[in-house]
Amino acid sequence: MAPLVIIDCVQQVAANPDYCITIQDVRDWERQWGEIPRGSFVVMATEWSRRWRPDEGVAMRNADLAGCSHYPGWSREVLEFLLRDRAVSGIGHETTDTDPGVATSRGDYSLEHFVLSNDVYQVEMLASLRSVPRSGALVVVGVPKIHGASGFPARVLAIAP
Repeated sequence: MAPLVIIDCVQQVAANPDYCITIQDVRDWERQWGEIPRGSFVVMATEWSRRWRPDEGVAMRNADLAGCSHYPGWSREVLEFLLRDRAVSGIGHETTDTDPGVATSRGDYSLEHFVLSNDVYQVEMLASLRSVPRSGALVVVGVPKIHGASGFPARVLAIAP
């Protein structure tokens, strides 16, 4: 259980699917809601989860004709700030990866490696974020033990005031 921080990047992503969250996005959130609390679970909201369909991820990948994926992601600058200066416990996003699609298309998962190598957890493919307040909620992340699973499915619940 942790304080839930949702940084809204919906408009930026609507204008640019390759958008990466910026320090200005974080500063704007803090200007409105106050400093991100230590131990928080910080989520980048993009409404990308609305693309999920049982089509093997085609809409989620948003690939161009050359096969390069175009979906939003985190930036190293923001992740370093959140881990170093705000001591967050975890991050979350609606896409399949921490790294933006243009990076993962060339096999670059350096941001995901950075997060996990710093003992911070992440949750991918979050959904229904538009129904959760941007500040003031708590998040509960439960991870079942599933034998033979390819990942770590999670049940993520927001408790809103």
